[in-house]
Amino acid sequence: MMNRQIQKSIPALCLAVLLGAASCSQEEEPSGGGTAFDGGIVFTSPYTLTRSEAMRYGSFRKGDQVGVLGYSEAFNGDLNVSSSDWNTKKQFCKPELFYNQPLRYIADGLWTYKWTGTGNVGGLHPWYADDSYTYAFFAYYPYVEVSGGTIDGGMGTITLSGDDQTGDPTITYTMPHSGSTTSATLDWQRVPDLMLAYNVAHTKAKGAVNLAFRHLFCAFEFKVNNYNTKPVTVSDLYVSGSNFYKSVTVTGQESGYQIGDDRYSGQFDIASSYAGGTFQCPAGEEIKDDDENIIEVRPATVTLTTDGTDSGDPIDLLFIPNEHGKLTEDDNKSLNLHVTIDGYQRDATMKLAGASFEPGVRSVFTINIVGNDIYLQMESDGRWDEGGDSDISFE
Repeated sequence: MMNRQIQKSIPALCLAVLLGAASCSQEEEPSGGGTAFDGGIVFTSPYTLTRSEAMRYGSFRKGDQVGVLGYSEAFNGDLNVSSSDWNTKKQFCKPELFYNQPLRYIADGLWTYKWTGTGNVGGLHPWYADDSYTYAFFAYYPYVEVSGGTIDGGMGTITLSGDDQTGDPTITYTMPHSGSTTSATLDWQRVPDLMLAYNVAHTKAKGAVNLAFRHLFCAFEFKVNNYNTKPVTVSDLYVSGSNFYKSVTVTGQESGYQIGDDRYSGQFDIASSYAGGTFQCPAGEEIKDDDENIIEVRPATVTLTTDGTDSGDPIDLLFIPNEHGKLTEDDNKSLNLHVTIDGYQRDATMKLAGASFEPGVRSVFTINIVGNDIYLQMESDGRWDEGGDSDISFE
């Protein structure tokens, strides 16, 4: 869902079903301006995704919902400028096609929705009859029913610009965290994988509207490698920091975002999320030569997932990076990863002041237990300018 997306053609049968369900005779105009015709506006998204391109789940899942704002008609006084490009006509445009219209994901990059306005075509919004009209669409995930509303599950709030506002729309997301100290307990599961998409150069002749989503947050994931021939127990693992960035606002086609003035502090207890507070990493496998001499120990690996299995969804901490790749107001000086390995080194801490992070990039933290030593490898699974691998000892 980032710039590396690989888009395959939409399965012809699935798309035909959507279009066929929408076909009917000419209807009344949906909102003035043009006259509707056979067929309606449908939406698709790239669906052949690598692991890096869809951070939390790997792709959209059936039933996921996004919200869409849609624009087309524009009048400069008595002059109809609806056929102009978006940057020319946006100052005269309001979201008359869609305002926070929910789309529901079906499968294979296809979305469905039910539009109940006058002139709907089998539940879809019709195109205007004038083929020269241009269209602009802005979408966001996850969907909220009311602008300024709380996401289901208390996962923060999303505020949209008004339905009568002209020009580029704005969207603001605010995290639900309210901790004021680094010891405050925070729930990583309450932050969604916020994504945005836009398509501002669409015409009816181009057919289905393609929405390619991008991520606004960076992600932390975790795993443990035990290179010892005895099991080790992780009794504590958490990330803490002071004055993390809490809200972002994006305007129109803006590639970045503006960070709000609000902040939160606290810690994310990763061990408790995985195993209720303590978990064991099995012994590594001894590899011997023909004389039974140990020549290698293949590590046992525990990947921290939501269901405790290697195939489960990863435990992902999501953060807002600033323009310099920092997650806290003090430039990551307070950002630390803490781990306790029973019987080895206790209260080991890695300070992350020197690290930087990018939106849409997952950083995988690997805790390596080798003898009595603990090492951390941080590698980024996704866009990474300088290779991204580094071996760093805990301080």
